[in-house]
Amino acid sequence: MSDTEEIFEKPKAAKKPKKVLSEAQKAALAKGRAKMAEKRAAKENKVSEKSSVSQKKEARKDKRSKVKEQDLLQGLLEKETKAKKMDRWDTMKMSMLGKVSDSKTFQKLQSILEDVNEEDIMDDQKLEKKLLSKYNTLLKESSVETLD
Repeated sequence: MSDTEEIFEKPKAAKKPKKVLSEAQKAALAKGRAKMAEKRAAKENKVSEKSSVSQKKEARKDKRSKVKEQDLLQGLLEKETKAKKMDRWDTMKMSMLGKVSDSKTFQKLQSILEDVNEEDIMDDQKLEKKLLSKYNTLLKESSVETLD
């Protein structure tokens, strides 16, 4: 043996030429590639459709929650307004009954005021019409101080 090592280089194998495809094989390969491209595009469309559908669902959900919130606020405002109108009606009723001088007139006025329902109280114009006509009739019949 010698002191130096010899490096053996492996001879490279000669490259084989690529297999030549027939026209039918080339057509089938092109068809398969086109089909896979369509599948990829469909998959991307599904993903984008899903995201657009989820965005639409979220938008609808937001809209519903806003509508619910507005309804709740409007309901609270209506209750508050209703309570104020009812309080005002009670004050007006007591004021009218307090101005009566005899019991017979008091009974007539009280029966008139009992005919007023909640719907009339909520609509100021209805209430005013209803009360003025009946109150004026009662004024003619008896001695009741006028409203000021």
